[in-house]
Amino acid sequence: DFYAEGYLRAIPVEAIRGHRFRLVVDYAHSAAVVILPRLLAELGCDVVTLNAHTDGVHEALLAEEIEAAQGRLATIVSSLEADLGVWLYPGAERLALVDGDGRVWRDVALTALAVRGAAGAPPSDVALPAYAPSTFVDALNAAGHRAVVTMSSSRALTEASRQKNVLFATAGKGDFIFPALHHAPDAMFAVGMFLAMLARAGQSLAELGRLAPAIPVATRDLPCPP
Repeated sequence: DFYAEGYLRAIPVEAIRGHRFRLVVDYAHSAAVVILPRLLAELGCDVVTLNAHTDGVHEALLAEEIEAAQGRLATIVSSLEADLGVWLYPGAERLALVDGDGRVWRDVALTALAVRGAAGAPPSDVALPAYAPSTFVDALNAAGHRAVVTMSSSRALTEASRQKNVLFATAGKGDFIFPALHHAPDAMFAVGMFLAMLARAGQSLAELGRLAPAIPVATRDLPCPP
């Protein structure tokens, strides 16, 4: 399979295997269940799978349903003493993570984790939305990287990811483009890259989170009037 081959070539497979991560993955009935289980097995992960059935499931989830589902995942991760939990949005383009303490990392907070996880990677550019706090920029600079501010539209992020030496691009919504594989938001590949960050840091997700840059930003989603 072309995608699987590219996926496994683009991440440090042996380094991840050495940690034997224990995951709880909630697929939210997304199509990612067709391929991600095999990839996680290749990475030596011990995985508990939730909501992996896709036949006949086509309903969009409301915001409160997503929050409740992620809360249930956090409870399961804590009770099973897993290393981390993964919640995939139905389109498999976005994700949220849960650490071993049961904290849900989503949206801007998840971006803060990625910024911290970039420490130790070769000097690169990271494309961030205009509202990203200066603490993210400072953390990237301290790690030898450069923050590149871009618009948060899909087209702008794709164009930013195509520039030379970009580590990742994100709009801060759990959508990550890692050019090491391709130039589109991909939650499945983001899972692999976050595992690579943890393996490189030698830390748990909770430990990495405690070192993440502060998030002095308030956000609010408003419905668009018809």
